[in-house]
Amino acid sequence: MQWPDLDWNTGAVTVRRVVEWHTDRTWAFAEPKTPKSRRTVILPAKLLPLLRAHRARQAEERLAQGPHYHDHGLVFASQNGEPVDRRNLTSRHLRPILKAVGLPEGIRLYDLRHSCATLLLSANENIKIVSERLGHASAVLTWDTYQHVTTTMQQGAANKLDALIPPYNLGHALGMNNAEWGSRTSNTGEEGLAETPTVTG
Repeated sequence: MQWPDLDWNTGAVTVRRVVEWHTDRTWAFAEPKTPKSRRTVILPAKLLPLLRAHRARQAEERLAQGPHYHDHGLVFASQNGEPVDRRNLTSRHLRPILKAVGLPEGIRLYDLRHSCATLLLSANENIKIVSERLGHASAVLTWDTYQHVTTTMQQGAANKLDALIPPYNLGHALGMNNAEWGSRTSNTGEEGLAETPTVTG
């Protein structure tokens, strides 16, 4: 992510490239691995002031390094402007944060991506929107990956239907009046539903 990829007015970040590391520890910018990986994501508004402060600190580092700073316009860079090595990112930044907030230090950076998706789905966000934010090829992939969350959402949907459909409507469909249906469900509970006789003719 480079600074020009961020629209400060809208909070939108456009994913246009990735950093590709080579076996000799050199790197290069490369295209995202799939067309869906090239996407635009809206950041939470709370992040923008933090990014402004981060940018100011980065500018101070750039001045301090002088000609030794290699400016690639990266939002997250090492002290000399180069991309942050993934191992250093984990050991110097991620693990101290996890320790400070009391989370297991074995959590990987990629796990935060899963956490974000799980939180959004648990909050009943549209699965297509979550899929777009993740850069998945389709919402089907998102659905399959997060079945443990969507199963809970299915139960939530069933509960909402229970609340929306008045009980006596089902009794009417079975040829009962309100008193008959109310008496049957109050006396037998859920088992009464299974024992309800079939109405024919």
